[in-house]
Amino acid sequence: MGLIGNNTRWFFILPSSQEAEERHIYDIAFGIKCLLSKGIDYSSISVLIDYASTSKIEAVFSKMQLQTPAKIYTTDQIDELLTGNTYKNAVVFITGHGSPEGLDTTNPIKPYSLYYRFQTTPNFKRVIIYLGQCYAGIFNQMPLSSHLGLKSEEMNKNCSIVAIGSTGLFSSISSPITVGNVRWSANIFLAYVFNWLMKPTDIDGDGCYSVMDSFKAATIYTNEALIDLKKKDNFESLLQQSQLATCIDKLKDATIPEDEKNNLLLEIQALEKMLQIRYINQEPWILNAHIAMSTSF
Repeated sequence: MGLIGNNTRWFFILPSSQEAEERHIYDIAFGIKCLLSKGIDYSSISVLIDYASTSKIEAVFSKMQLQTPAKIYTTDQIDELLTGNTYKNAVVFITGHGSPEGLDTTNPIKPYSLYYRFQTTPNFKRVIIYLGQCYAGIFNQMPLSSHLGLKSEEMNKNCSIVAIGSTGLFSSISSPITVGNVRWSANIFLAYVFNWLMKPTDIDGDGCYSVMDSFKAATIYTNEALIDLKKKDNFESLLQQSQLATCIDKLKDATIPEDEKNNLLLEIQALEKMLQIRYINQEPWILNAHIAMSTSF
């Protein structure tokens, strides 16, 4: 029996140091919608979102035709959620923003801190963590295969952690997707993981729908989507580059009114963000690949 039917707790985490973006809440709602379609009980799903009003979360879940979770936690309550754990497995999906400092919270969550929390939680045997945020690569190259090098009395020695990152030491991409009548700028890598969960395929041909298959599928389709985006946006990006240069030149004029200056700064910020797609190369990665191959959904 795999993760879906074998005493698994599912976490959706949206860390944020300021008001959470609606698009990231949609990422979570879409993921939950996919899990529920597979028969997973809502009671085994925990949602952690920082700095988002109840009305904002309810509006997103309503548009996705979902019941809002009975309780929304924040990232500083993760230890509370893990205390007294009785689940055998955990699958964790992280969206939102990241930086070289870690997951974007008031006090950024570092790789060791995140992994330590799960490695020291009693009863877990498998923990699968999907990291969708920018700079996910800082969570790579960590000693998960040796249980973080912890002393035996500190750790749950029966717990093996698999970490999957959407990108290396740079940005990850978002792109508009439509589910039903709802359209938002989704985290592409996580969206493809969720799509795979709804309709899994055996990529490596070993007869199992494994965690490794989900990684390979999401990696393939994310990079295909990135290539398509660059093809479509190539001509438009040349126009945007010209607009950006014009805005920067206008900003040099010391006589422009303050409100016009603020509008130019906002336009420059928006254009720079749109132009990022030209320079992004997304390289997903995986830690503890042998555990991922032997762990089925």
